[in-house]
Amino acid sequence: MEPAAKRKILVVEGDEDWRVQVSASLTEAGYELLPAADPSEALRRAEDPALGLMLVNEDLNGESGRMLGCFLRRNHPEVPVLLCTNRDYPKAEILELMDQGIAQCVPKGNLEELIVTVGCWAQ
Repeated sequence: MEPAAKRKILVVEGDEDWRVQVSASLTEAGYELLPAADPSEALRRAEDPALGLMLVNEDLNGESGRMLGCFLRRNHPEVPVLLCTNRDYPKAEILELMDQGIAQCVPKGNLEELIVTVGCWAQ
């Protein structure tokens, strides 16, 4: 199944090397990306009317990607937010994140799993 041509993915990642890797992999998979290095840039890019998914790293160089993801979801309720994390959350915290608007936690570092997960949400 081909990704929707006009549905863009906001990728918020403070680590430039990982942001480039994620962007390249998702672009190769057929998605159009809106990369952002920090929350301010993410807020500007999130206004794109073709936005279909938001992928937010939990740690944005000392700023909370979790809080940013929840804020973005409240302001764009039709767009799912995936939280990339190095943490293994207990079930209770995952349920709390879901109550706050995070659609799913995605382990950071595994590009193959990330692409599969994005494919499930960016439809």
